[in-house]
Amino acid sequence: MLVNLIVLVFLTAVLDLLMPNSTFRSYIKMIMGVFTVLILLQPVVQLLQKDHCAELGEQIKNAIQTNRLEEF
Repeated sequence: MLVNLIVLVFLTAVLDLLMPNSTFRSYIKMIMGVFTVLILLQPVVQLLQKDHCAELGEQIKNAIQTNRLEEF
C-alpha cells in the first residue's frame, strides 16, 4: 500500500509539472485525488471482506483438538 501511494504521489507531481495551465489541470488533480482516496481505503476494504467468523471457528476447533490431545 505504501509503495502504491508513493508511486501515485510521484506520478501526480510529474503530471502536474507536465500539464500546461488549462482547464484539464483541475480535472487531472481531481482524478488523482480520487485514486489517492481509493488507495488509502484499500486496507479498510480488505478488513471488511475478511471472514472473521470462519477464522474464529477454526481457532476454536484447533483449541478443542489440542485440549483433547493433552488429555491422552
